[in-house]
Parts: sequence; C-alpha cells; structure tokens
Amino acid sequence: MGDRPRRALLDFYEHPVVEIVMAYVALVSVIVILAELFIPLDPVTKRNLYIVDAVAVLLLAGDFIHRARASGDPIGYARANFYEIPALIPAAALAMVETQLAGAGLVRLVRVFRVIRLFMFFSRGSRFLTLFKEVLRGVRFGEFGLVIVLTILTGSFAVYLVEAPNPDSPIKSMADAFWWAMATATTVGYGDIVPVTGLGRMIGVVMMILGISLLSVFISTIGAAFYEYTLTLIQGGRLEASIHDRIKSIHKLSEEEVEELIKDIRRLREERLSSR
Repeated sequence: MGDRPRRALLDFYEHPVVEIVMAYVALVSVIVILAELFIPLDPVTKRNLYIVDAVAVLLLAGDFIHRARASGDPIGYARANFYEIPALIPAAALAMVETQLAGAGLVRLVRVFRVIRLFMFFSRGSRFLTLFKEVLRGVRFGEFGLVIVLTILTGSFAVYLVEAPNPDSPIKSMADAFWWAMATATTVGYGDIVPVTGLGRMIGVVMMILGISLLSVFISTIGAAFYEYTLTLIQGGRLEASIHDRIKSIHKLSEEEVEELIKDIRRLREERLSSR
C-alpha cells in the first residue's frame, strides 16, 4: 500500500466519527449477546441477530487490527488488550460450540466468552467519553445544563399551581407536573398529561417555545464543537503525516524546506500541548 492510500486509511480510522460509531457498534454487539442470553427468541429473529452480530464483529475486528498496527508493536498491543480477542468471536460460532459442548457440561465456559463482550464495550465507551469530554471542554455545558434544569423545574411548579386545584386536570402532583414539563420542553409531547386551564395552556406555550429554543442552541453548540474538534484532529493528523514524509526524505530538502519543517514540528508540538 502506497503512502497516499495508507494516509487516507489512517485519517479515516482516526476520525472522531469513527470512534463514536465503533462505540455504538460495540454496544450493539453487547445487546445481541444479552438478548440471546436472557430473551426467548424464535429462530428467524435469532438468525437476524446473528447477521447483525457478524457485521459488528467484522467492524470491531478491523478496528482492532488497525489499532494494533498503529501502535507500532502489534504483538505487544494484542497482549495488553488480550480480552478483546475472544470477544471478537461471533455469537453464531459460540452458539454452535455451545450446542456441541452441551453434553459435556461446558456451556457456562462458552457463555463466559460472550460476557467478555462487556469489557470491550466498557473499553470503547471510555474512549468515547474521553472524546466527548474533549468536545465539551470549550462549551459552557454546566451553565447551559443549569438553565435547562431551572426552566423545567420552574415550568413544573407554575403548571402545578395552576392545574392542581382543577378537578378535571390530570396534573395532581409535582411528579405529574414535572413529567409534563419534561415532555413539553424536550418537544416530545406524549399527550398523556395535558393542562386544561387557559393559564396552564399559556404556560405550555411558553415551555414549548423555550424548549425549542434551548434544544436548538444546545444541538448547534455541540455540533459546532464537534466540527471544530474534528477539524483540528484531521489537520493535526495531516500535518503529522506530512512531517513524517519530509523527515524520511530530509536529505533531499533545501535549507528553506528544513526551516519550514522545523516550524511545522514546533506548531504540531504546540497543538498537542494545548489539547492536553
């Protein structure tokens, strides 16, 4: 594989979106295993689950191989993350082995391999949470979350005071009022609890407007933060790849190109230090 395809593959696997997707793929694989263990499934549903699991295992195996090669020491990486290898056994294969070993009383041993999937999910999940924390570092998430909580609590209290005295209102407690405010502010609107008084409906209108506004700001802020963080990672990865390429052929560089290389190394170092 040439330098350009290898760099493109590296950019793909190092993309934060891929990390997020892999975290959810690991979650899907865990759900498949838990469903097979604890939920009675008909043959058709079980077959479809096995197909989904096979796709998930292929994706996770490809990601594992990439991470092992990118570490520079594939064997050492495999030893450090040995628990992920048995977790990559497809559920269909484990089911076949379990059937063969049922008479030997080794079914529990096979099921242990299935539960190992949980460790893989926790590993992927921790990397996903680290990524999410990096994204939220530049967002005033605490203050924004406080505004959302206070808005819902205030709306709950207001609609409770207005609706609770009315015998025809389904809002009889603060719990009912909180559920209504949560469903309204998040624009879900189940419709199981609705205000019946004119003032209560006015409060509902205000909650709807505030809910849409807050959700729009929240989604756009998080989206912008993810985009900026992703762009920084991609640019940093390309700069690092460019530095590696120039170092390999440093004997061919002119004095001006060497000076530019030194500047790029310093810039990359500053970016890495600022991201800590």
